[in-house]
Amino acid sequence: MVNLQLHFVIGGRLSYLGHGLAVILGFIGAKPHVEALHGSHIEEIKRGAPHIGIATSLGFIVLTLAVPAVASLLRSRNRKAAGTASRKVPLPPNR
Repeated sequence: MVNLQLHFVIGGRLSYLGHGLAVILGFIGAKPHVEALHGSHIEEIKRGAPHIGIATSLGFIVLTLAVPAVASLLRSRNRKAAGTASRKVPLPPNR
């Protein structure tokens, strides 16, 4: 229900937002696994697991939301421009 309401609020213009949210959910799902590797003493084995800090996580989420939003808005603007350009064909006069 909230998704439907959000769709009407933003006017359906953010068509790539679902892809960005899928990437964020994948990141959120992978982050606990990486954090769990820190507790398993994997650093002693070879290279260790990367540390993903709070600032890195927030930056990734903001960037991942911004890129699809901008791409969607550019796409809708280009579609709107293409639609108005095709409407500039002169109509025959009414008799």
